[in-house]
Amino acid sequence: MTTKTKVDLGIVQETLLITLWARAAELQQTDPLLALLLFSIHKKFTLDIQQVNYPH
Repeated sequence: MTTKTKVDLGIVQETLLITLWARAAELQQTDPLLALLLFSIHKKFTLDIQQVNYPH
């Protein structure tokens, strides 16, 4: 049995969560068109990872 917890999110956090949920739902499809499109776009750009301020 799954217990649900109510979470109060700000507008930015809610927007990010909706986007994450949509991506996860798309990837569960048998033919994830969005994933293929994003991958083809990703290949056209280069990103210097050193410029990204990612906390470790």
